[in-house]
Amino acid sequence: MTLTSLRRIYASTIPKFGVDNLKHLVYGKQLSSIVALKNCTSQVLAGVTYRFFDALKAVEVCLCATSPKLQRMGIGLRLMYELRAVLLDKYPDEATSDSQQSINRTCLIVTSADRYH
Repeated sequence: MTLTSLRRIYASTIPKFGVDNLKHLVYGKQLSSIVALKNCTSQVLAGVTYRFFDALKAVEVCLCATSPKLQRMGIGLRLMYELRAVLLDKYPDEATSDSQQSINRTCLIVTSADRYH
């Protein structure tokens, strides 16, 4: 039910994207989503759908949208910070065996934009 509500937000925010493309991205097995829920009702307010690329230590942001009534309230920014935390948890610091100092890690967040809004 949560993913269906998220798909509806994507469809209302990005209408030219197409229902089939949205279904493929939201329900895809290699994709994950983070959603923002309203406290009392568990209503979906916004979401970000992403895919990991382990070989590159990267994540691709496929879709990110907020309910049209709630845009410009910083919900999308909070979701991106949450995605960053997920990415840092997935690729933790690796310690060297001799000095036990952390190696600086590079994690990429890849996204693309279009002109439809």
